[in-house]
Amino acid sequence: MNIVLVTGASSGLGVEFLKLIDKRNTFGGRNIDELWIIARRKDRLEHLTGELIHKSRIFALDLSVRSSFSFIKESVASFSAEILLLVNCAGFGRFGMVSDMNTDDLGNMISVNCTAATIMTGELIPYMRKGSRIINICSTAAFQPLPAIAVYAATKSYLYSYTRALRFELLHSGIGVTAVCPYWMLDTEFIQKAEHYDGEKKMILRHYFLSTRASAVARRALRGAALNLPVVTPDFFSFIHRFLGKLIPDELLMWGWSFFRRI
Repeated sequence: MNIVLVTGASSGLGVEFLKLIDKRNTFGGRNIDELWIIARRKDRLEHLTGELIHKSRIFALDLSVRSSFSFIKESVASFSAEILLLVNCAGFGRFGMVSDMNTDDLGNMISVNCTAATIMTGELIPYMRKGSRIINICSTAAFQPLPAIAVYAATKSYLYSYTRALRFELLHSGIGVTAVCPYWMLDTEFIQKAEHYDGEKKMILRHYFLSTRASAVARRALRGAALNLPVVTPDFFSFIHRFLGKLIPDELLMWGWSFFRRI
């Protein structure tokens, strides 16, 4: 059985990936038999499966809990499944100064953004073969340190570095690994949840200029993975930001970010 597995699939970008994949009969030249969708909110997943053409299997799991990964691995093994595509889309963010955040939120960002993608991928690589693909949703935040979203940006920097190195490790196997680094997506729940917590609004930007849409990010990410690209910057800002991050010292980039926040 050939499967596509998407985490963070109950809303936003994860849903857009599933909608696009669901329109395909094949991925990488092999038939798609089932879509496996993973997120915490079971009701959302059940509603989503009613809209999909492919047979789908839902896993209402919290990826900050280590036992979730062994459960997925055991499920893949029990069905003798081969993974055509793994999309690590689950993510968690909080805006604000580190000194103002509770430590649970800081730890959860690391657990979901770094640990979950790392362990999920490690558990499932043995069930992939030549032509399989891994997509890790990083962020343009990976390209520089960002005060006021310091921990979130650091987690995405980790995921970006890990993804680039993993790609190199797997070159001989024919398994492709792609880091996708989008800018803000206003049509997802991410910004609202990152800004609103502890009964307050933690606004770090006045305007989200040049934002993109989740459907465009998912479409370009799938195209990039099919072409086995190492990095996809799916919008104008992230494309420019990637090169600025290589050319300009971090200290100057952080001053530029501080100015940008006040526009």
